[in-house]
Amino acid sequence: MQNNSIIVCLVQLAVIPYKFQENKNKIEKYVEKVMKLKKCKPDIIVLPEMWNIGYTINRIEEYADMNGEKTKHFLTELANKHKVIIIGGSIASYNTYRKIYENLNMNIDIEGNLLNTYSKIHLFSPSKEDSVFTRGSQFNVITTTINKNRIKSSTSDSNETNNTSDSNEANSSNSKLECTFSTVICYDIRFPEFIRSIALKGINLKNQKNNKLNEYSKQQLQQPQQDSSSTETTTTIITSTTTSSTTKTTTTKTTTTNSKKNSDTNTKSITGSTSNLKPLEGGLDILFVSAAWPYPRLHHWKSLLIARAIENQCFVVAVNNCGEMDGLTFCGHSLIIDPWGEILIEGILK
Repeated sequence: MQNNSIIVCLVQLAVIPYKFQENKNKIEKYVEKVMKLKKCKPDIIVLPEMWNIGYTINRIEEYADMNGEKTKHFLTELANKHKVIIIGGSIASYNTYRKIYENLNMNIDIEGNLLNTYSKIHLFSPSKEDSVFTRGSQFNVITTTINKNRIKSSTSDSNETNNTSDSNEANSSNSKLECTFSTVICYDIRFPEFIRSIALKGINLKNQKNNKLNEYSKQQLQQPQQDSSSTETTTTIITSTTTSSTTKTTTTKTTTTNSKKNSDTNTKSITGSTSNLKPLEGGLDILFVSAAWPYPRLHHWKSLLIARAIENQCFVVAVNNCGEMDGLTFCGHSLIIDPWGEILIEGILK
Protein backbone atom coordinates (compact mmCIF):
# COMPACT_ATOMS: atom_id res chain seq x y z
CA MET A 1 0.00 0.00 0.00
CA GLN A 2 1.34 3.40 -0.99
CA ASN A 3 1.48 6.21 1.55
CA ASN A 4 0.16 8.67 -1.04
CA SER A 5 -3.03 6.70 -1.69
CA ILE A 6 -6.51 6.88 -0.25
CA ILE A 7 -8.29 3.54 -0.07
CA VAL A 8 -12.08 3.60 -0.21
CA CYS A 9 -14.36 0.67 0.66
CA LEU A 10 -17.94 0.57 -0.67
CA VAL A 11 -20.46 -1.53 1.27
CA GLN A 12 -23.26 -2.45 -1.12
CA LEU A 13 -25.92 -3.85 1.16
CA ALA A 14 -29.08 -5.92 0.83
CA VAL A 15 -30.87 -4.30 3.76
CA ILE A 16 -33.08 -6.49 5.93
CA PRO A 17 -36.34 -4.51 6.35
CA TYR A 18 -36.83 -3.05 9.85
CA LYS A 19 -33.98 -5.15 11.32
CA PHE A 20 -31.53 -2.59 12.66
CA GLN A 21 -29.46 -5.07 14.68
CA GLU A 22 -29.16 -7.55 11.81
CA ASN A 23 -28.09 -4.79 9.43
CA LYS A 24 -25.50 -3.57 11.94
CA ASN A 25 -24.17 -7.11 12.20
CA LYS A 26 -23.83 -7.37 8.42
CA ILE A 27 -21.94 -4.09 8.22
CA GLU A 28 -19.68 -5.02 11.12
CA LYS A 29 -18.91 -8.33 9.44
CA TYR A 30 -17.93 -6.64 6.17
CA VAL A 31 -15.82 -4.02 7.93
CA GLU A 32 -13.98 -6.67 9.96
CA LYS A 33 -13.26 -8.52 6.71
CA VAL A 34 -11.84 -5.59 4.75
CA MET A 35 -9.84 -4.23 7.68
CA LYS A 36 -7.88 -7.50 7.70
CA LEU A 37 -6.62 -6.86 4.17
CA LYS A 38 -2.87 -6.26 4.26
CA LYS A 39 -2.28 -4.42 0.98
CA CYS A 40 -5.49 -2.42 0.62
CA LYS A 41 -6.82 -1.72 4.10
CA PRO A 42 -9.40 1.08 3.73
CA ASP A 43 -8.99 4.64 4.92
CA ILE A 44 -12.66 5.40 4.22
CA ILE A 45 -15.72 3.12 4.37
CA VAL A 46 -18.96 4.19 2.68
CA LEU A 47 -22.47 2.93 3.51
CA PRO A 48 -25.71 3.12 1.48
CA GLU A 49 -28.98 5.00 2.04
CA MET A 50 -31.31 4.13 4.95
CA TRP A 51 -29.35 1.03 5.84
CA ASN A 52 -30.81 0.88 9.37
CA ILE A 53 -34.34 -0.20 8.33
CA GLY A 54 -34.40 -0.03 4.53
CA TYR A 55 -35.78 2.56 2.14
CA THR A 56 -39.44 2.96 3.09
CA ILE A 57 -42.03 5.46 4.28
CA ASN A 58 -43.92 2.81 6.24
CA ARG A 59 -43.65 2.32 10.01
CA ILE A 60 -41.09 5.10 10.28
CA GLU A 61 -42.55 6.31 13.56
CA GLU A 62 -42.00 2.82 14.97
CA TYR A 63 -38.45 2.20 13.81
CA ALA A 64 -36.75 5.59 13.36
CA ASP A 65 -33.60 6.09 15.42
CA MET A 66 -34.19 8.80 18.04
CA ASN A 67 -31.79 11.65 17.14
CA GLY A 68 -29.66 9.02 15.40
CA GLU A 69 -28.13 8.12 18.76
CA LYS A 70 -27.99 4.34 18.30
CA THR A 71 -26.48 4.72 14.86
CA LYS A 72 -23.97 7.31 16.03
CA HIS A 73 -22.87 5.04 18.87
CA PHE A 74 -22.42 2.10 16.49
CA LEU A 75 -20.48 4.06 13.85
CA THR A 76 -18.36 5.81 16.49
CA GLU A 77 -17.22 2.53 18.01
CA LEU A 78 -16.60 0.99 14.59
CA ALA A 79 -14.53 3.94 13.34
CA ASN A 80 -12.49 4.22 16.53
CA LYS A 81 -11.84 0.47 16.71
CA HIS A 82 -10.49 0.25 13.17
CA LYS A 83 -9.09 3.79 12.86
CA VAL A 84 -11.08 4.39 9.69
CA ILE A 85 -13.27 7.23 8.43
CA ILE A 86 -16.89 6.15 7.96
CA ILE A 87 -19.21 7.88 5.52
CA GLY A 88 -22.35 6.70 7.27
CA GLY A 89 -24.77 6.50 4.36
CA SER A 90 -28.11 7.54 5.81
CA ILE A 91 -30.70 6.37 8.31
CA ALA A 92 -34.31 7.07 9.21
CA SER A 93 -33.99 9.37 12.23
CA TYR A 94 -36.43 11.25 14.45
CA ASN A 95 -35.27 14.66 15.65
CA THR A 96 -36.84 15.02 19.07
CA TYR A 97 -35.90 18.71 19.30
CA ARG A 98 -37.55 19.75 16.05
CA LYS A 99 -40.09 16.91 16.14
CA ILE A 100 -39.41 15.85 12.55
CA TYR A 101 -38.27 12.73 10.72
CA GLU A 102 -35.09 13.00 8.67
CA ASN A 103 -33.21 10.96 6.10
CA LEU A 104 -29.98 11.63 7.95
CA ASN A 105 -26.32 11.16 7.03
CA MET A 106 -23.56 11.05 9.68
CA ASN A 107 -19.83 10.93 9.00
CA ILE A 108 -17.26 9.84 11.61
CA ASP A 109 -13.49 10.34 11.78
CA ILE A 110 -10.90 7.78 12.85
CA GLU A 111 -11.12 8.81 16.51
CA GLY A 112 -14.88 8.26 16.55
CA ASN A 113 -15.69 11.96 16.42
CA LEU A 114 -18.63 13.25 14.40
CA LEU A 115 -17.31 15.10 11.34
CA ASN A 116 -20.68 16.38 10.16
CA THR A 117 -24.30 15.51 9.48
CA TYR A 118 -26.41 16.07 6.38
CA SER A 119 -30.18 15.81 6.11
CA LYS A 120 -31.35 14.87 2.60
CA ILE A 121 -32.48 18.00 0.78
CA HIS A 122 -34.17 16.59 -2.33
CA LEU A 123 -36.81 14.13 -1.13
CA PHE A 124 -38.22 11.73 -3.75
CA SER A 125 -41.85 12.83 -4.10
CA PRO A 126 -42.95 9.97 -6.44
CA SER A 127 -42.44 7.56 -3.52
CA LYS A 128 -44.04 10.09 -1.12
CA GLU A 129 -40.80 10.41 0.81
CA ASP A 130 -41.65 14.08 1.33
CA SER A 131 -44.87 13.12 3.11
CA VAL A 132 -42.92 11.58 6.00
CA PHE A 133 -39.48 13.17 6.09
CA THR A 134 -38.59 16.86 6.37
CA ARG A 135 -36.06 18.11 3.86
CA GLY A 136 -32.72 19.43 5.00
CA SER A 137 -31.64 23.02 4.46
CA GLN A 138 -27.86 22.97 4.01
CA PHE A 139 -24.96 20.90 2.72
CA ASN A 140 -21.42 20.55 4.07
CA VAL A 141 -17.98 20.47 2.48
CA ILE A 142 -15.39 18.91 4.78
CA THR A 143 -11.60 18.87 4.61
CA THR A 144 -10.02 16.14 6.70
CA THR A 145 -6.48 14.83 7.03
CA ILE A 146 -5.71 11.16 6.53
CA ASN A 147 -2.55 10.14 8.35
CA LYS A 148 -1.29 6.97 6.67
CA ASN A 149 1.43 6.44 9.29
CA ARG A 150 -1.13 6.61 12.08
CA ILE A 151 -3.29 3.96 10.46
CA LYS A 152 -0.25 1.80 9.87
CA SER A 153 0.96 2.18 13.45
CA SER A 154 -2.39 1.00 14.82
CA THR A 155 -1.76 -2.41 13.26
CA SER A 156 1.95 -2.70 13.99
CA ASP A 157 3.40 -5.66 15.85
CA SER A 158 4.22 -5.02 19.52
CA ASN A 159 7.84 -6.13 19.06
CA GLU A 160 8.74 -3.43 16.53
CA THR A 161 11.84 -1.44 17.43
CA ASN A 162 12.12 2.25 18.16
CA ASN A 163 13.70 2.65 14.73
CA THR A 164 10.29 2.07 13.21
CA SER A 165 8.72 4.95 15.11
CA ASP A 166 11.67 7.19 14.18
CA SER A 167 11.17 6.30 10.53
CA ASN A 168 7.44 6.98 10.75
CA GLU A 169 8.11 10.38 12.29
CA ALA A 170 10.57 11.26 9.55
CA ASN A 171 8.08 10.38 6.83
CA SER A 172 4.99 11.80 8.52
CA SER A 173 4.81 14.92 6.34
CA ASN A 174 4.69 12.78 3.21
CA SER A 175 1.97 10.49 4.53
CA LYS A 176 -0.61 13.08 5.58
CA LEU A 177 -3.18 13.53 2.85
CA GLU A 178 -5.85 16.20 2.86
CA CYS A 179 -9.16 15.15 1.39
CA THR A 180 -11.97 17.62 0.62
CA PHE A 181 -15.32 15.91 0.27
CA SER A 182 -19.06 16.23 0.52
CA THR A 183 -21.93 13.78 0.88
CA VAL A 184 -25.31 13.70 -0.86
CA ILE A 185 -28.15 11.20 -0.89
CA CYS A 186 -29.73 9.45 -3.89
CA TYR A 187 -32.24 11.84 -5.57
CA ASP A 188 -29.87 14.77 -4.90
CA ILE A 189 -27.79 13.76 -7.94
CA ARG A 190 -30.63 14.72 -10.30
CA PHE A 191 -30.03 18.39 -9.46
CA PRO A 192 -26.82 19.53 -11.21
CA GLU A 193 -27.02 23.10 -9.89
CA PHE A 194 -27.08 21.77 -6.34
CA ILE A 195 -24.02 19.56 -6.90
CA ARG A 196 -22.27 22.47 -8.61
CA SER A 197 -22.84 24.63 -5.53
CA ILE A 198 -21.09 21.96 -3.47
CA ALA A 199 -18.16 21.80 -5.88
CA LEU A 200 -17.77 25.59 -5.90
CA LYS A 201 -17.63 25.64 -2.12
CA GLY A 202 -14.86 23.05 -2.32
CA ILE A 203 -12.95 25.26 -4.76
CA ASN A 204 -13.35 28.26 -2.44
CA LEU A 205 -11.99 26.27 0.50
CA LYS A 206 -8.91 25.24 -1.45
CA ASN A 207 -8.39 28.77 -2.78
CA GLN A 208 -8.40 30.09 0.77
CA LYS A 209 -5.80 27.52 1.76
CA ASN A 210 -3.67 28.23 -1.34
CA ASN A 211 -3.72 31.95 -0.58
CA LYS A 212 -2.39 31.23 2.90
CA LEU A 213 0.27 28.94 1.44
CA ASN A 214 1.29 31.61 -1.07
CA GLU A 215 1.73 34.12 1.73
CA TYR A 216 3.79 31.57 3.64
CA SER A 217 5.91 30.89 0.52
CA LYS A 218 6.68 34.60 0.12
CA GLN A 219 7.92 34.69 3.69
CA GLN A 220 10.03 31.58 3.14
CA LEU A 221 11.75 33.13 0.11
CA GLN A 222 13.37 35.54 2.52
CA GLN A 223 14.66 32.65 4.63
CA PRO A 224 17.47 30.12 3.90
CA GLN A 225 16.26 27.30 1.67
CA GLN A 226 15.02 24.17 3.45
CA ASP A 227 15.72 20.60 2.44
CA SER A 228 13.25 19.79 -0.34
CA SER A 229 12.65 16.35 1.15
CA SER A 230 10.47 17.95 3.83
CA THR A 231 7.99 19.37 1.32
CA GLU A 232 4.50 17.96 1.75
CA THR A 233 3.20 16.21 -1.36
CA THR A 234 -0.07 17.38 -2.90
CA THR A 235 -0.48 14.42 -5.25
CA THR A 236 -3.41 12.21 -4.28
CA ILE A 237 -4.01 8.71 -5.59
CA ILE A 238 -7.34 7.13 -4.83
CA THR A 239 -7.45 3.38 -4.40
CA SER A 240 -10.86 1.76 -4.14
CA THR A 241 -12.28 -1.41 -2.65
CA THR A 242 -15.81 -2.68 -3.18
CA THR A 243 -17.72 -5.00 -0.90
CA SER A 244 -20.78 -6.96 -2.05
CA SER A 245 -23.06 -9.18 -0.03
CA THR A 246 -22.66 -12.42 -1.98
CA THR A 247 -19.64 -12.36 -4.30
CA LYS A 248 -16.37 -14.16 -3.66
CA THR A 249 -13.19 -12.19 -3.05
CA THR A 250 -10.93 -11.66 -6.05
CA THR A 251 -8.34 -9.00 -6.68
CA THR A 252 -7.40 -7.13 -9.83
CA LYS A 253 -5.39 -3.99 -10.37
CA THR A 254 -5.85 -1.39 -13.09
CA THR A 255 -4.06 1.88 -13.68
CA THR A 256 -5.45 4.81 -15.66
CA THR A 257 -3.87 8.02 -16.87
CA ASN A 258 -5.37 11.18 -18.30
CA SER A 259 -4.58 10.15 -21.88
CA LYS A 260 -5.22 6.41 -21.84
CA LYS A 261 -8.39 4.42 -21.18
CA ASN A 262 -8.07 1.03 -19.52
CA SER A 263 -10.30 -1.77 -20.76
CA ASP A 264 -10.15 -3.55 -17.40
CA THR A 265 -12.55 -1.09 -15.75
CA ASN A 266 -15.70 -2.88 -16.94
CA THR A 267 -18.17 -4.50 -14.55
CA LYS A 268 -16.61 -7.31 -12.53
CA SER A 269 -17.79 -9.61 -9.78
CA ILE A 270 -15.37 -8.36 -7.17
CA THR A 271 -15.19 -7.62 -3.49
CA GLY A 272 -11.55 -6.57 -3.42
CA SER A 273 -10.22 -4.44 -6.27
CA THR A 274 -7.81 -1.54 -6.61
CA SER A 275 -7.57 1.20 -9.19
CA ASN A 276 -4.80 3.80 -9.03
CA LEU A 277 -4.98 7.19 -10.75
CA LYS A 278 -3.70 10.74 -10.56
CA PRO A 279 -6.62 13.15 -10.16
CA LEU A 280 -6.95 16.47 -11.92
CA GLU A 281 -6.51 19.71 -9.98
CA GLY A 282 -9.75 21.08 -8.59
CA GLY A 283 -11.69 21.97 -5.50
CA LEU A 284 -13.78 19.02 -4.40
CA ASP A 285 -11.78 15.77 -4.26
CA ILE A 286 -14.62 13.30 -3.70
CA LEU A 287 -18.40 13.48 -3.87
CA PHE A 288 -19.84 10.61 -1.83
CA VAL A 289 -23.31 9.42 -2.86
CA SER A 290 -25.37 7.02 -0.74
CA ALA A 291 -28.47 5.68 -2.45
CA ALA A 292 -31.38 3.26 -2.62
CA TRP A 293 -31.74 3.48 -6.40
CA PRO A 294 -34.21 1.04 -7.97
CA TYR A 295 -34.81 -0.57 -11.31
CA PRO A 296 -35.76 0.28 -14.02
CA ARG A 297 -33.62 3.44 -13.77
CA LEU A 298 -30.17 1.84 -13.74
CA HIS A 299 -29.18 3.73 -16.90
CA HIS A 300 -30.12 7.02 -15.21
CA TRP A 301 -28.05 6.09 -12.15
CA LYS A 302 -24.88 5.57 -14.14
CA SER A 303 -25.40 8.46 -16.55
CA LEU A 304 -26.13 11.03 -13.83
CA LEU A 305 -23.13 10.00 -11.75
CA ILE A 306 -20.80 10.17 -14.76
CA ALA A 307 -22.17 13.61 -15.63
CA ARG A 308 -21.67 14.92 -12.08
CA ALA A 309 -18.05 13.70 -12.10
CA ILE A 310 -17.24 15.34 -15.45
CA GLU A 311 -19.06 18.61 -14.71
CA ASN A 312 -17.34 19.13 -11.39
CA GLN A 313 -13.98 17.47 -12.10
CA CYS A 314 -14.06 15.33 -8.98
CA PHE A 315 -14.21 11.68 -8.08
CA VAL A 316 -17.68 10.31 -7.48
CA VAL A 317 -17.96 7.41 -5.03
CA ALA A 318 -21.53 6.09 -5.13
CA VAL A 319 -22.89 3.25 -2.99
CA ASN A 320 -26.27 1.74 -3.78
CA ASN A 321 -28.46 -0.79 -2.02
CA CYS A 322 -29.38 -4.11 -3.56
CA GLY A 323 -32.21 -6.50 -2.71
CA GLU A 324 -35.94 -5.71 -2.47
CA MET A 325 -38.31 -3.78 -0.22
CA ASP A 326 -41.87 -2.44 -0.54
CA GLY A 327 -42.14 -3.60 -4.13
CA LEU A 328 -38.87 -1.96 -5.20
CA THR A 329 -35.83 -3.83 -6.49
CA PHE A 330 -32.64 -1.89 -5.89
CA CYS A 331 -30.17 -2.19 -8.72
CA GLY A 332 -26.80 -2.27 -6.95
CA HIS A 333 -24.02 -1.29 -9.39
CA SER A 334 -22.12 0.84 -6.88
CA LEU A 335 -19.59 2.94 -8.75
CA ILE A 336 -16.33 4.84 -8.50
CA ILE A 337 -15.91 7.35 -11.32
CA ASP A 338 -12.93 9.56 -12.03
CA PRO A 339 -13.03 13.24 -13.13
CA TRP A 340 -12.87 12.13 -16.79
CA GLY A 341 -16.09 10.17 -16.36
CA GLU A 342 -14.34 6.82 -16.54
CA ILE A 343 -15.84 4.05 -14.42
CA LEU A 344 -13.01 2.64 -12.31
CA ILE A 345 -15.02 0.20 -10.21
CA GLU A 346 -18.54 -1.12 -10.73
CA GLY A 347 -20.31 -3.53 -8.44
CA ILE A 348 -22.86 -6.07 -9.59
CA LEU A 349 -26.53 -6.38 -8.71
CA LYS A 350 -26.13 -8.85 -5.83
